[in-house]
Amino acid sequence: MTAVFVLTTRGLEDVAAAELGRLAVVGSVGYRRVTATVAGDLSALLSLRTVDDLFIDCATWAGIARPRAVLATVRQLAGRLDLRATVTALRAVRALPPSPSFTVTASFVGKRNYSGEEIRAAVSSGIAERSGWNHVETDDEADLNVRVFIEHEIAYVGVRVAADPLHERTYLGTHRPGSLRPSIAASMLELAEVRPGMRVLDPCCGVGTIAIEAALAGARATAGDLDGDAISAARTHARSAGASVSSARWDARILPLAAASMERVVCNLPWDRQVGVDGALPDFHRRVGPAIARCVAPGGRLAVLTIDIDSLVFPGFTRVSTREISVSGQRPVIAVYA
Repeated sequence: MTAVFVLTTRGLEDVAAAELGRLAVVGSVGYRRVTATVAGDLSALLSLRTVDDLFIDCATWAGIARPRAVLATVRQLAGRLDLRATVTALRAVRALPPSPSFTVTASFVGKRNYSGEEIRAAVSSGIAERSGWNHVETDDEADLNVRVFIEHEIAYVGVRVAADPLHERTYLGTHRPGSLRPSIAASMLELAEVRPGMRVLDPCCGVGTIAIEAALAGARATAGDLDGDAISAARTHARSAGASVSSARWDARILPLAAASMERVVCNLPWDRQVGVDGALPDFHRRVGPAIARCVAPGGRLAVLTIDIDSLVFPGFTRVSTREISVSGQRPVIAVYA
């Protein structure tokens, strides 16, 4: 058995745990982090869509407190890490040289008397001294990424399983303001209970991430946006992903779709920040809510990401759950309606 952990968006830990649990035995669920054990090689876990990244669990260090003196302790602990078994497990997933180069990523929760960069330097020095491996500065140069995640006085240490973070989808070539991280899009599809073959609509699709994730999950995806450049990017991304998405340019307040033609709606509505709306946001919501609701068949379900839940009403549907998540320093809400 191999111990692993995944990192995910704050507020979506249970969604990541549910997906991970279909492939492994889940252990603990904490802040942005889910642990599990898996039998055999780790290749199947690379299919995870709702997580940001996946790591082999290498060590847990206690006593990583706020004072700067802890940096010397971290360096000593890193110098005791034996990563040979980890590298052996990774070689079942991807090719690695005999002496892999590595980079270190470090983050922590709460205030400290040291920086993430100083933790990174302490860990990299300890690993290099023990292993003789070459430390490099960027992931693009490295064969391995060592991740240190500190919560309270506990440090969790892992090595990334894939060559790149799982949330970095290869189909995304264009970033536009307001673009949604694919792992959040996939999580919203889970919350909307999207299943293969369902007709799924994203009426404000931006660069197409939600619709593409839906199509890759086997749904029949339809998407649109008022921004012509966004639609062009969405079509390019869909082709790159090999995903079948029907897309059009439209105003979500006047959707040119038949009544009751969709079974699910999953959407990151404009926040009137990076992506603006004409007039006040509550006025936009008062018009877009009924337009979207008209398109949903009886028994349908909606999942929307918004910063203004109070002004959003979908006639005929009741809000059944809400959850706050963290996105780009903001705390929007995913609301589900049925």
